[in-house]
Amino acid sequence: MAVRSRRLKPLSLIAGVVLSALTLLAWTQTWFVIVLVAAATSESAISVTGGIAAPGLSAFSLAGLALVAALAIAGPVVRVILGVLQAAIGVGIAIDSVIAMGAPIASSSAAITKVTGVTGADSVASLVASASQTAWPWIAVVLGGLITVLGV
Repeated sequence: MAVRSRRLKPLSLIAGVVLSALTLLAWTQTWFVIVLVAAATSESAISVTGGIAAPGLSAFSLAGLALVAALAIAGPVVRVILGVLQAAIGVGIAIDSVIAMGAPIASSSAAITKVTGVTGADSVASLVASASQTAWPWIAVVLGGLITVLGV
């Protein structure tokens, strides 16, 4: 059992770093492309990154990286507590991503307001002709699930 545990610990630490880093990568990518009605502005399409659509992902990712550092030096009892925290971080990543996917216009409103100067949920929504989603929000959900499984 001790030999298996010694092999498993470095692999789980590396997996934690990789998954948290990939979540940070997903946070920096384009999540939505919002096409505005022609009269709204001279720009017809706005690319919305995960930093705008799901700003909490950066905090969750950095917390995951810090947690891996703590896991590296933690004893067996503390490792269990940190595993629960890691699972909670993964759930938070997945929830934040799902919320952004569920309301792409609302989660993109800051970018739309920056381009058009229009504020208010109804006013911003009236400027949007269409919204398309990339694969990155789904990738973030999967990464959140994998981080949760790793924590368990």
